[in-house]
Order: sequence, then structure tokens, then C-alpha cells
Amino acid sequence: MSESSRDERPVIVHYRVDAAEYEGRVVEVTANSMRVVGLAEGAVSAVPIHRPLMFHLKGGNLTESVPLDAHVTFWRKDPDGEWMLVELAEEDVSTVRDAMRPHRAVRIPVRVADPVRVKAEDLRHEVAFEAALVDVSESGLGIILPGKEDRQVAAAMAAERDGADRWTFVFTFRLPGNRSDYLLIGEVRYRTWTRGCVKYGIQVDSERSAEAFPAQKDTLLGQMLAYQQALLRAA
Repeated sequence: MSESSRDERPVIVHYRVDAAEYEGRVVEVTANSMRVVGLAEGAVSAVPIHRPLMFHLKGGNLTESVPLDAHVTFWRKDPDGEWMLVELAEEDVSTVRDAMRPHRAVRIPVRVADPVRVKAEDLRHEVAFEAALVDVSESGLGIILPGKEDRQVAAAMAAERDGADRWTFVFTFRLPGNRSDYLLIGEVRYRTWTRGCVKYGIQVDSERSAEAFPAQKDTLLGQMLAYQQALLRAA
């Protein structure tokens, strides 16, 4: 038995200024522009204002990188990181909107007698916590942890000075039916209260996971299928 839930891949823009390369995440698109966040320190101050700049769009619903000839009209530095507004051509607005369009993905609830524990550690090895796995899809996880632990994790991550990868962790877990731990890199895309706990929605970064754990041949989809087979055998 399965249930459906919204499961979104982040839409990423990549650009180059002189010899330096930068990357950010598109979080909003209007009639003529897109808002890009999650930029590393110094990424926006290097960008020429109102001058043509080539961006490369990837992720979301895209199957390959798409070039965008656009220009930055505004940028700002906030405590949470740097962000900018990028003006787009009319045809490129449609491309970005299509890339960001939500889609439905099948999430399989993880219902076992003993909770599946997920260990999480940020990329700087400064913040770590454990949670219970509640569902899994081909591109993401759902985990829950008590409200008190959530407040401690949120406070620790808010104290991070660099906004880039602030909510990105290495997650380790083992689904029933599998003989070894599975590791992946993923980003917390949302946090929401559910039945006295806080649920984290994790979006898996498949490319970074494959680079970090090259000896790991299986994919999250493979893990999900193995779990489905284990459920059928137990039925």
C-alpha cells in the first residue's frame, strides 16, 4: 500500500563570473524574473548589474541543463545568505516555471515494529542527530524527531555563519530487507508538525551522493524496491 505526496527537486542555476563559478537555488519566478538564493559568500558582489550573463538551469523537472541569457537587476546580503533577482526573457520565464512545477511522487510508508533509525550529520561535522524514518520515495525521505530535539537542531543550524548547505546532511539508515547501511546526501526542504513530532522532508542530491559514496552501487529507488519486496514477503 502506498500514498502520494508532493516531492520536488530543487531548481539550480549555475553561472560564471571571470574565472569563478557560482551556484544558487531558484525559489520564486514572477512575470519577468526569478529569485535565486543559497549563494555562497561573495557570489552576488561579483555579479555585474544590468549586464548580460549566461546562466545554466538544471534540476526540477528538467532532464538536461538549459542555458539562460539573462541579467541581474538586484542583489542583497541577508543573515541567511546572499540572494539576487535575475530578469528573464519571456520564453525563459516559461522554461523556469515548467522546471519548478510541482509533481506527484509515490511515497511508501515505513511501518515496522522497530523504528528505522536515521543518523544525520551536517557536512561540517558540527551538528548531528537521530530520527525515525516514516516514508521513502525514489528521490526523498520523510523523517520525524521530537519537538525538543528539533528545536536544538534548528538552533544549531541557525547559528551557522555560511548560508550555503546549511540544511544539508549526510543521512545513514538501513531499510528492512537490506544487509548494509545506506548513505546519502540530502537537504531538509521542509519542517512541519505532525502528531506531536516534527517531520522533515528530505530531498536527496543524487549527484553529490554518488560522488561521495562511489562504492555504493544501489540507488534510493533500488532501496525502495527492495523494501517493497520485503513487505510482500512478510505479508
